[in-house]
Amino acid sequence: MKGNNFVIEMGLKPVPPEVYQELGKAEVDYTQLQMSAGKLTQLLVTPDHKRYWMAWEVADEAELRERLEGFPLHAYFDYTVHSVIDMVEASRAGMTDPALD
Repeated sequence: MKGNNFVIEMGLKPVPPEVYQELGKAEVDYTQLQMSAGKLTQLLVTPDHKRYWMAWEVADEAELRERLEGFPLHAYFDYTVHSVIDMVEASRAGMTDPALD
């Protein structure tokens, strides 16, 4: 069964260099774990690594929040959660725009 899809718009607040040095490797490892588990399905990052867009497929928003809070640098996230529909998959399954006759 497919899960629910969410897109996260995220900004990274300033991280003290010593905190980044302490937690940066764990942050990368946790990100890789979420990708290999098929939960984090896409990650887009600006070249300066200050803005992120993450696509997630999880059971529900509670699981999403739990996974987001698992990032070692979570305290430095500024993010907005959007529940979204994968329209490619939905179209294949026969979904159309309900506003159209």
